[in-house]
Amino acid sequence: APVHGGERPSVPAALASQVQVVTAKGQEPAVRMDVHVDPVMAPVPPGTQVGRVEVLQEGRAISSVPLVAAAADPIARPAGRGAHGWLVPALVIVFGTALIGYGTAVAKGARRRRRGLSARFREIDFRR
Repeated sequence: APVHGGERPSVPAALASQVQVVTAKGQEPAVRMDVHVDPVMAPVPPGTQVGRVEVLQEGRAISSVPLVAAAADPIARPAGRGAHGWLVPALVIVFGTALIGYGTAVAKGARRRRRGLSARFREIDFRR
């Protein structure tokens, strides 16, 4: 059955109960099964009715059985959280760490330069 908003585009379906047709001994049953599948919204737990199966004999409906989901289909994850859903958070952590490290290096360099400049000026002899 088609599923809207699920991880998969469809879910497998099965009959909710057996269908039995009585015929004369040795006679082949002349039945036709019409499947009516309804689109469903995710999440779809197993056993959810997703349609009906009508059993027709000589054009007349002799039975109607619910069609139920044979497997579950949860709600799809948001975009970007599929197979590579770890990529964006990992890149944010890597670039954030690099940015903090760069900021620390710049701050330490500025402190060192201030000390270095004052020490250089003390060593210069201006009397020349």
